Amino acid sequence: MEEEGTDLPTAFGDETPSATVVTENFDAVPIQIAGVGQSITTPTMIISLVSGTGEIRIRDEADRPPEMMGKKLLIGAPERTTQLVQFDLKDPCSSVKFWHFGVNDRERASVNFYAANGEALGQCKFVHTSSRSSLGSIEFSGSGIARIDIEIHDLAYVDSFSFTLLEQAAPRGHPEAEITHENVGSASPVASQREP
Repeated sequence: MEEEGTDLPTAFGDETPSATVVTENFDAVPIQIAGVGQSITTPTMIISLVSGTGEIRIRDEADRPPEMMGKKLLIGAPERTTQLVQFDLKDPCSSVKFWHFGVNDRERASVNFYAANGEALGQCKFVHTSSRSSLGSIEFSGSGIARIDIEIHDLAYVDSFSFTLLEQAAPRGHPEAEITHENVGSASPVASQREP
C-alpha cells in the first residue's frame, strides 16, 4: 500500500484540502482462497464473496503487463453462475480506478459503487478482456464511495486499485464547518481496453 499527497485549491484561505492517493496491488496479501460467506482482508478493504458458486482468491502470476504484475484477485465461477463480490473500503474515497482482464461475458459483468449509507452512486460496465494480452480499466468518481460491488457471470482478474481519499475540513468556527453536505454521487465511468 502506497500513499501520495496532492494539494488542491480551496476557499478556506490557508486551510488547503489534501487528496491522498492510496493504492492496493495485493502484493502484501498472502495467497488465499475464500468461498461464499468468507472474506479476504487487505490493508485497504475487506473483500467478501456474497453469493455464487465460485470463489475469490489472491493469486500470483508474473506474466502480466506492469498494471497487473505480481499478485491479483481472481473472481472465479466454474459453473458460469453469477458471483457477487463486495469490497468494503476501510476509508471512503472520491474516486476509484482499477485494472482487469479475463472478462468474457461483459453483458453480465458490472461494477456498482455505494456510499456508506447504502445509497447507489453509479455503475460501470466491464470491457471484453478475454485474451491474455488485453487489459481493461474501470474509473469512477463519486461523493463518499465506501463500497464497491462486482457482479460477474464467468471470471475476472482485478488488480492495481487506486483510491483518492479527499480530506477536506473547514477551520473551526468557519461557516462551512457547520454545514452538513448532502451525499450526491457524480458518476464518471470510463472503461478502456489496451492491447499491449
